[in-house]
Amino acid sequence: NLAQGKLTVTEYWERFTKLLKYVPQYQTDEKFRIQKFIMGLNPIIGGEVDVHSPTTMEGVVEKSIRQEQKLKAISAHKEE
Repeated sequence: NLAQGKLTVTEYWERFTKLLKYVPQYQTDEKFRIQKFIMGLNPIIGGEVDVHSPTTMEGVVEKSIRQEQKLKAISAHKEE
């Protein structure tokens, strides 16, 4: 099971897409891909993305990256 861990969302997405070719169900079922991608995100990102119930992989990745950027901005602001 692939998980984001210390990867950026973009890095996680790249690894996720490379693994898609090995799992036929991921290739044909976008809802399944969305669910698996969100489940592998760090909880603080995945939870926020899941609340918005995106219906496309593009939407999931976009919302994930935006959430990651928000968290980085909050973290940087706290360090000031």
